Amino acid sequence: MFDTDLETLSTADLLESAAEHRAIANRADARLLQHAQIYADRFHPSTCGIRPGRRSADGRERAVVLGGDGCPPIAEFAIAEFGLILGISPMVARQFLGEALALQHRFPFTWARVQSGDATPGRPANSPRCA
Repeated sequence: MFDTDLETLSTADLLESAAEHRAIANRADARLLQHAQIYADRFHPSTCGIRPGRRSADGRERAVVLGGDGCPPIAEFAIAEFGLILGISPMVARQFLGEALALQHRFPFTWARVQSGDATPGRPANSPRCA
């Protein structure tokens, strides 16, 4: 993928290569948002029971709503697990999952456009990056 020496490219080819890599990164970002949304759906509190070894008293896993009104809850410990696998902090994972859920549940037309490639997924400075 990165086997071309950029220094040898003409200016037009260099810009074309940059645009191509930006398009690849946008598709990867949209796909990562889709991963986050599906993951959050799998950890909806109604579909995942109390995990073995968990007491039903204080300290148990709670349902948290990320992404604002209209978004479904997610089991709170799933957020840290998502962040761990992506190599990001639990706080960044919480924000990223919330953005994915908000796009799907609060802004379905924008979600559809991002998934079809017609819109560029937003990327805060501290969100996970793909490419």
